[in-house]
Amino acid sequence: MKKFWTKLVAIALGAVMALGIGFVVSGANKAVPVHAAASYSFTGDTIVFADQGLENGVQYTSAFTNSVTSITFSGGSNDGKYYTTGSGMRTYGGGSITVSSTSTMSKLEFTWDGSYKPSSDVANPTGYDPSSSCWAGLSNSVVLTRPSGSGHWRLQQIKITLGSTPAHTHSWDEGTVTTAPTCTEEGVMTYHCSGCDETKTEAIPATGHNYIDGVCSVCGAEEPHIIHAGTEQDPYTVADARLAVDLEMGVSNVYATGIVSEIKTEYSTQYKNVSFNISEDGTTTSNQLEAYREKSEYSVTVKVGDIVIIYGNLTKYSSTYEFGQDCKIVYLESGDTPTPVATNYVLEPASGSNNSYAGNCDIAIDGITWNLTGNSQMQPWRIGGKSLDAVDRTLYSKTAISEEVSKIEVIHGTASGIVVNSWTVIVASDAEFENIISTLTPTFATSDTTTINRPSGVSWKNAYYKFIYNVTVTGTSNKFIEFTRATFYFEQESAGVAAWCASFLSTVKCDVTGQKAPDKTAWDTMKTSYTVLDDADKLTLKTLSNEATVRYDYIIAKYGTTNYENFIGRTITPLGNSRMVLSNIIGNDTVIPVIILVSVLALTSIGAYVFIRKRKEN
Repeated sequence: MKKFWTKLVAIALGAVMALGIGFVVSGANKAVPVHAAASYSFTGDTIVFADQGLENGVQYTSAFTNSVTSITFSGGSNDGKYYTTGSGMRTYGGGSITVSSTSTMSKLEFTWDGSYKPSSDVANPTGYDPSSSCWAGLSNSVVLTRPSGSGHWRLQQIKITLGSTPAHTHSWDEGTVTTAPTCTEEGVMTYHCSGCDETKTEAIPATGHNYIDGVCSVCGAEEPHIIHAGTEQDPYTVADARLAVDLEMGVSNVYATGIVSEIKTEYSTQYKNVSFNISEDGTTTSNQLEAYREKSEYSVTVKVGDIVIIYGNLTKYSSTYEFGQDCKIVYLESGDTPTPVATNYVLEPASGSNNSYAGNCDIAIDGITWNLTGNSQMQPWRIGGKSLDAVDRTLYSKTAISEEVSKIEVIHGTASGIVVNSWTVIVASDAEFENIISTLTPTFATSDTTTINRPSGVSWKNAYYKFIYNVTVTGTSNKFIEFTRATFYFEQESAGVAAWCASFLSTVKCDVTGQKAPDKTAWDTMKTSYTVLDDADKLTLKTLSNEATVRYDYIIAKYGTTNYENFIGRTITPLGNSRMVLSNIIGNDTVIPVIILVSVLALTSIGAYVFIRKRKEN
């Protein structure tokens, strides 16, 4: 009996070990995430795959069904995968899309992502028209098979029409020109169906100029021409170089000069090259010419503002005019251009260490550390989870943004299967968010940009920022919103504004600076100097928050507008509700003496009180 139980235990242990090994092997061989439920349901006659709550990069092998129709994707390990890029289901070489129905189908209208769709050389079923992306006929099953080879389709949606008679197939006429093309603008050709009232339009290419003796015979435009020779002694300008590319002449072994406007890719110590743009005026707003992977003795030190002559071959990659790889600087004159003033801080999601919706991690981006509760390994970041009932998810800075921020623009991507109950933006002066400067509740919008303006009368200088998303997810699978980007715009002071503010601080004094009341003549002097500022500077002063404008607001709030006109037109906060700080009104160098003076007065008062009380007791 003992041997029997020993054998039984051994058999059981062997079975458990075999199962364990099987699970390990199965887990090790799982190459890609696959969803294989019995089916995925949709309602109505149209299925939009972006609305089905599908996960990015996951293959769906089971059918999508409504009451009578089913749609399946078959083929290799990548067929039937959903991707947010293109918002569609993908089909690769040899893969198939099958639409079948228990009722007769008369028309299928497919929507694809741009050019990622079947063309005329695809083994399509009879009745499929690649130009309209429609199938018409009578059938219970339609199969689209992609031939072998590179590339793929991206199917975004299908509209299914049932019926016992074939759907109407358009018969288009030869078309009528409804808008004639010009030398530079496209025209419009409109086609009419002879069997119904439907129309469609197509673009007519621009005709281009017809130059005769340097002038277009149609519109009178002058023929552009290259001014310089493109030699080292007479190099192209940026305009010359771009025109040479367009004319496809004089593009090999040529020279061009300009001012470095932007470093596109920093110097690579591995490949010993750098990529940068040049323009004729050194700005990024005028026509640009890129030096792609430039390699020379100057590559390490070239910077914005330098005047350069570049040698190489000109080309156009997509829409970018450029010197091709291994071009080189043959001349560099160091520019005196000062370092540009930062215009904004861009929070562009970078990969973090957390892929859990409930977890969080720190991510350092351009000198600012952010903490995200959400999936930071995906870009855009994903904020959400599953089975959530009004739960807060946060994104906040652990480092202050030192500049004065005037507004924030936040871009959110898609959001499916998740409800954002509220979105709160908090601005604080400390990393613990105990000293709140502003609490704002902007309206949350998907696939859109939301602008959050700084309220008047407050400063967002050296501030910390927190975004709080209160979300609800009823299902048991992860749903999320996409955080795409946030741009923090810095308030800029022109030379005129800076000079006016400096003059105001030195000219206009008040009670907290040792003067009982501001000198009326000084106030009127500043009003006169304000009137000569340009409109842009006046608009800046209306909302600017710095030491000068805080003192301006304090004087008007305390002494009124009878004697001190609000000539800037600022919104003045009453002193009882003011958030003004003494150092902002009188300057940091005056705070300590004032505090000492107040302390001496307080001690003197206490001493006098004690002396009088003792005399009364005696």
